[in-house]
Amino acid sequence: MELLVLSEQHARTLLIHYRWDVERIFELLEEKGKDRLFSEAGLTMSDNKVIVLSSYSDPFTCSICFEDVS
Repeated sequence: MELLVLSEQHARTLLIHYRWDVERIFELLEEKGKDRLFSEAGLTMSDNKVIVLSSYSDPFTCSICFEDVS
């Protein structure tokens, strides 16, 4: 997601959280702003770097893309 200047991993986190609805992500970006969009997905910005805030420690398999994610 070049518009948000994200790594592939963080873009994937956003997509999974918002159920792969890219249009909805852009709507929420406009409505809520970048910080709130990220925080609702378990990400936060710190010095223009995204940090994962997830409290889950065990990886699981995504039921949409079937990749193992933490």
